[in-house]
Amino acid sequence: MRNLFVIIWVLLLFPLQKSWGQVDYYDYEGREIQTKAAKWHDLQKEFQISAADRFDGVEFWEIAGGKVQGTHTSVDTLYVHAGTTLLLSLPDKLKADYSIQTYQRWYDIRRLSTFKTLSKVYNWNYDDLLMPERVKGYRFKNGYVGSPLTGANSNGVLDYMYFYYPTKADFESMFPGNTDPNLDNKYYLVACDVSGYNDYTEKYDKQTSHHSRFQNGYWEPCNLLYL
Repeated sequence: MRNLFVIIWVLLLFPLQKSWGQVDYYDYEGREIQTKAAKWHDLQKEFQISAADRFDGVEFWEIAGGKVQGTHTSVDTLYVHAGTTLLLSLPDKLKADYSIQTYQRWYDIRRLSTFKTLSKVYNWNYDDLLMPERVKGYRFKNGYVGSPLTGANSNGVLDYMYFYYPTKADFESMFPGNTDPNLDNKYYLVACDVSGYNDYTEKYDKQTSHHSRFQNGYWEPCNLLYL
């Protein structure tokens, strides 16, 4: 599984930009996506592969909110005006097809959570800072999932997401009384885990994992790329 994430910084200007085109989520907020080490760690032990291949031995990244799978990473940094809506998209596309059709999960990597707000504002009439543009995704406790729940094909890929960067007044209204140091409206880390694998199991098993279903435990597959 690979991981891509976008760092969004605010500029000290506040133009009004209304949103358009968003769709809503299916509510899975009572459920949590589970993460595991990449299957390479299991295969390395099984086949006694030498560390001389220079493979990074870190199985998990430890961050404030918990663990994420150690994986390949791509990072972009965007600077935007407060009060602006921007469209984020997955870069992994050749003509009409994706190579990461089996899994996508967007989330706030600073908190390992969603960007759900406590209230809507005039500039952004949604209860979440991150909203899908084309495919109606599934909002879990710790992220938004497209495939496989939306279909394991290019039409089901959760590929376009609108992100609203709130003004100071919007932020105070959306998150009243906030004391979380990782939710400060100074910058946001929007991550997306993507994969072309379908081993939705706690442990990788070469005989059975490819027959697994994401709904049986909500385990992320291996070989993520964080966007």
